[in-house]
Amino acid sequence: MEELIRAAAEGKGEGGPDTVLAMLQARLSRLPPRSRTLLCAASIFGTSFWPGGVAALLARGDTEALAACYPYLLEQELIEAQAGSRLAGEEEYRFRHDLVRDAAYGLLSDEDRALGHELAARYLA
Repeated sequence: MEELIRAAAEGKGEGGPDTVLAMLQARLSRLPPRSRTLLCAASIFGTSFWPGGVAALLARGDTEALAACYPYLLEQELIEAQAGSRLAGEEEYRFRHDLVRDAAYGLLSDEDRALGHELAARYLA
């Protein structure tokens, strides 16, 4: 998978980026639902995101359950922790590759994207 992502990012490879995105979306679809939902919400922020922002988008009281997803997603090598954070008091994570973010973002409906961007803007303000 890593080599396919690299090839797509470099514009090489037989299948092209659409094939890699489809493969990544299939992989994301097999994740536990809460982890997949977390990644989709995180994708609204772009490459980097914050647990508080993801929780704000999902408007869920189960922040402990969401927090439990981060070690799993790190282990799956879908995200990585940043050494520092641009938001005081918040951990910052990033997608391991832009194509993973694109795959998660592609799983969202147009309505979810619009609402997500509105909520993300409120959170960041």
